[in-house]
Amino acid sequence: MRTFKFSGFQILLFYLLLFACVVPPITSRQDKTFRSAYLYYNQSLKALEAHDYSRALSELDSAIALQPAYAHFYYAKGEILELLGQPDSAIVQHEKALQRRSNFPEVWEQLARLYLQTQQYQKAIRILNNLIEAYPDSLDLRLQMAEGYLGNHQPRMSMQQLNIYRNRGGKSPEFYRLEGETYFYLGEYRKAREDLSRYVTHNPNDTRVLKELGYACLKTGDAELGMHYLSQALQKNRQDPEIYLYRAYYFQLRHKLPDARDQIQIALQIDSTNVKAHLEMGKILLQMQRFQEADSLLQRVSELAPQNYEVYGYRAIVASREGREQQARQFLRIYLDHVLKPDPLILKETERILGSNKPE
Repeated sequence: MRTFKFSGFQILLFYLLLFACVVPPITSRQDKTFRSAYLYYNQSLKALEAHDYSRALSELDSAIALQPAYAHFYYAKGEILELLGQPDSAIVQHEKALQRRSNFPEVWEQLARLYLQTQQYQKAIRILNNLIEAYPDSLDLRLQMAEGYLGNHQPRMSMQQLNIYRNRGGKSPEFYRLEGETYFYLGEYRKAREDLSRYVTHNPNDTRVLKELGYACLKTGDAELGMHYLSQALQKNRQDPEIYLYRAYYFQLRHKLPDARDQIQIALQIDSTNVKAHLEMGKILLQMQRFQEADSLLQRVSELAPQNYEVYGYRAIVASREGREQQARQFLRIYLDHVLKPDPLILKETERILGSNKPE
């Protein structure tokens, strides 16, 4: 049997035309402004069908001006704006639709997806809760909720949604991506590697997954395979600082600190405010005994991210090596008070720093 695939434009036009068909006939008792607004809406559909998006939006604006309380006009405008690649503007219109009609599942669905797309994860979670309450059997909503929780730094909640999806018979490449990325977030790299490997067999061009899979391989002892995936990711996107940071880790494993430093330098050239790149560069310079340069990089981390307590452990080492023992002890106490899993390098220095009474 022959099957048909519809574009996003075709699906949008279908639903908006469907609405036009189900609007009840205008009676003499109804406000004439609605008749005029509905005519503008129909003109908008004709313009949309002709791919004249500017006129379609203009006709909708006229409809809204006549009937500003009518939610569907905002929904239609949001759909067109999304089609034009303007997700932020589309969100504004969908939110206006909900202000006028709170129980609007079609808008909930669009907003949930757009919030995820624009990384507004808390808002996505709120909308998805409404949708799951309305459609408790939807497996796709479970995947979206898992992505929302993961983006909101709630990996355990993400895994809970993924378990519901799997227990109800769900199985898809997207599931393996989300489960793999959740394990990656939790630092369970062996499990992450297994899931992400399954995903890339179906989606070999996903740069983010390739780089995460590469790093997971590095963390599980397969450095060359890890570098292979990182090189693939780099071929697809040379402007992602994180790829260079992961490649730097490969060179650190190979005890090639200058090569690692060069990779991080590229990351900093791409993003001069990248906190992780400054921290990693400071750590490498520290290992290379270049304390003044390391101190400058680590101070920059504290300026960029005052709540980053990890950096204080390395600043303590630098201060101690430069004879600033009191400051070293202050930095180390901040580090130990806030970091749950201290770096072995810092633990090795702890007794010497805290036990020192050397004057400034």
